[in-house]
Amino acid sequence: SLVEFIGVGIFSIDPEVVVEQLEQHSEIESAQVHLAMPNKVVVEVSERTAAVAWNDAGRTWWLSLDGLAFIPQDTNADLVRIETEKAVLNISEEATQPAMAPEVIENALVLNQELKDVEVLQYDPQYGFGFDDPHGWRVVFGVDGDMAMKVRVYRVLADTIAEKGISVELVNLEDQAAPYYKVER
Repeated sequence: SLVEFIGVGIFSIDPEVVVEQLEQHSEIESAQVHLAMPNKVVVEVSERTAAVAWNDAGRTWWLSLDGLAFIPQDTNADLVRIETEKAVLNISEEATQPAMAPEVIENALVLNQELKDVEVLQYDPQYGFGFDDPHGWRVVFGVDGDMAMKVRVYRVLADTIAEKGISVELVNLEDQAAPYYKVER
């Protein structure tokens, strides 16, 4: 895009300073500034793409794949939705510092892909990602590991629980090698 610096002489503009200032915004992934004679400044900006809409205890942020948080631009955006009861994002004055680890964002995308019928993933600092199953139990996956495999293991466990008619309150897949369920009392 073309930006005009009205009233400023072209020789007083330092392109590196302008780039540095632009890249301090979490929404901007990269910027380039070119000066052209006699009086033009061309600014090219690549915007960061939002991967998830994270409702952090009532305040929604968009997070990119690299974990940077920025203010939502469109309430109708088709993003993976995550909710937390307590604020967990590391929102700081330094906009270019990740609010959440990129691996966590990537795993949320895998879970969203594997759990098509789950509209909103829940995040808990203790258990990681999860959701409330329509059968009435809570399911938790943690934040790391092979999320696609965890979902496959969950489906087998859910079928077994449903077949046996067991009253369960929690299915825990944080450790995919040792999943377990907690029976209601």
